[in-house]
Amino acid sequence: MFEERMLVDWKTLKKLGWPYSRAHTWRMINAGRFPAPQKFGEHPGSRVAWRWKEVRHFFDGTDPTIAD
Repeated sequence: MFEERMLVDWKTLKKLGWPYSRAHTWRMINAGRFPAPQKFGEHPGSRVAWRWKEVRHFFDGTDPTIAD
């Protein structure tokens, strides 16, 4: 289950074809329309990354709660 632990950072998200800005992405996250990232650190500028499985499900339009 390597996929369970894979993370996608901002640069990789953009390479995957994500068309939105960081600001719009955060608006989508706050509205519950995009998966929330994992935060690495406590300060506001801490690095964030998304779980690959959640991003893949978002792009595929599938329900991440359904087992693969």
